Amino acid sequence: MKKTIIWGTAIIITIFILVGIAYFLSDDETPTYSTYEVSKDDPLILMGKAMPEEIKNYNYHAHLGTINEILVGDGDEVIKGDEVVSYNTGNSDLKKYLDEDDGNTDSDNDDLLEEFDTQIEESTLASFDGHIVYQSNLDNVENGETILQILSNNTQIRAVVSEVNLEKIESGDTVNIIKDDENEVTGEVNNVSELPVATNQENIGEQFDAQPSSFNGATLPHDSEVGLPESSNPHFEGLDLIEDIEESSEYEVIIDNINSPLRAGMTVEIEVPIETISLPSNVLIEENQVFILNDDGTVKKQEIDVESKGNTHTLNDGLNEGETLIMNPHHNLEDGDYVEVNND
Repeated sequence: MKKTIIWGTAIIITIFILVGIAYFLSDDETPTYSTYEVSKDDPLILMGKAMPEEIKNYNYHAHLGTINEILVGDGDEVIKGDEVVSYNTGNSDLKKYLDEDDGNTDSDNDDLLEEFDTQIEESTLASFDGHIVYQSNLDNVENGETILQILSNNTQIRAVVSEVNLEKIESGDTVNIIKDDENEVTGEVNNVSELPVATNQENIGEQFDAQPSSFNGATLPHDSEVGLPESSNPHFEGLDLIEDIEESSEYEVIIDNINSPLRAGMTVEIEVPIETISLPSNVLIEENQVFILNDDGTVKKQEIDVESKGNTHTLNDGLNEGETLIMNPHHNLEDGDYVEVNND
């Protein structure tokens, strides 16, 4: 019985000794670690459409008179101020109105003429440098019908960015524009909208081409139609009631100063370089320290300035791009220790 107890005790002691030896031997082995290279965050990728900076439709406005001639044709280039449409204003509604004995003062008539001249200028002169993409033949043209369209020679890209990425882009940022070919195209963020893009455009009334029936309060004949030509590039934005509070808002991004021609309507990919550096949680020790891998295989413990929000850790200072960090460092890893790197 005693022999059994002695043998049992000896076996237990032997097991403890072997386990202890294995622990110390394993602790002396050179640890193997995976690593993480410090680099800037991946660029923000947006999708956008190329559009002319400005589009202007010239409509026929009968109250200005009759059209003598359209002075340009499809494909013609125009410069701001060029005359593109000629009106015969001698038979305009205003001319007929002023010829009547209406009792208006000279001051009233001067105001009417000034406003009329403004409308003629808007209806007959090119408002910007561009080219003609549509010209009516004037056969049976009706009041309010589009007779001419000018597209700006300058291109812009319209895109949207989600509220999640809104802080990653701002006016003045230089962006890369990816097309099917290999040409390097760049642009500049002109504006990021303050209000989210309207998700529902229904019931938004037409704001342009309104037809008031008077000049500065002076009533014109009942059947007259007086109004400014259709505004160039009409743009409606509005906020609808949010039916789903969990739906992420999107904001319009305008990109211009594009260094290569883009055809209107082209879909392009926009690459917004990100200057921030984010670190994974498993390289951090005590929230603001890391181990840097030196060229000789040893490690250096480094204190860093990092801003943490949940699982996002943004580096402010303390590391350089290209430095290699130890992932999941062992609790007893110290400055100067030699480590092996897992290259898998």
